[in-house]
Amino acid sequence: MSARKRFVPTTTDKGLCVSYRKSRYLKISWGRNHKHHSLSFNLQGDSARPDAKGFFTSPTNDDFHNDVMFVNPSPSSSRCSATWISTMAINGNINIIKRKSQNQEQSNSNSEGLALMTLNRTYYKVHSKQKIAYGIGTSNGAKITFHIQTSNLDAANPDNYNNNVLFVDGKPTILPSVYMTHPFGLEKKWILQDTESMIDLSFTPISCNSRNLNIIALRTSYKDIYGTFDGVLLTKEGDKITLKNFPGIIYKNMLRM
Repeated sequence: MSARKRFVPTTTDKGLCVSYRKSRYLKISWGRNHKHHSLSFNLQGDSARPDAKGFFTSPTNDDFHNDVMFVNPSPSSSRCSATWISTMAINGNINIIKRKSQNQEQSNSNSEGLALMTLNRTYYKVHSKQKIAYGIGTSNGAKITFHIQTSNLDAANPDNYNNNVLFVDGKPTILPSVYMTHPFGLEKKWILQDTESMIDLSFTPISCNSRNLNIIALRTSYKDIYGTFDGVLLTKEGDKITLKNFPGIIYKNMLRM
């Protein structure tokens, strides 16, 4: 398998993404013929974080599984971006091994849950930045996931072309463009709102993981912020989904060349 096919999948029929180094191994694979998705990882910890490894699978024929695809034109060129979003139920286990300084405790957890996978192909600008909000959980017995994104790569008319979607029990609702602001700082409350009253959320950060890289003519900044969402989302049928302490992540990145 060539390096390009191995690390940059070009089809949604089947694919494999692998990321590995001495302290980390992560593999995500999918295949429509085999009707499943799978995730396996092995992470080496440090003095503060334990070693962890796990394996999860998801059949594509469960009731919650669904796929949507978006193709958005570039705001200033003849190029476009394509995004595949797949929501699913998963089953698997996580094995956490603590070190000697952490009393060598070990725990295994076999459980079921929900997951959201995205695959994006795009042409980046010399200076690119984006914010993405992911929410995964249950509310009043309904299984809910959502993907909300805004960036300087958005189409000139983002209300007609965007990647925002809400899944309720596997049924998708396409959402309008959204404004994501953090007036009090990245680690304080965020506000997510649109102009059509379908999205009215606040996000309260709990922890933030930052990674910055500067190499001559390249600068990158990645921030993964875990927290909880509160507020209201509307489905295409007009049903109100009320979220309270709903778990999620906001991903903020910047790339400058």
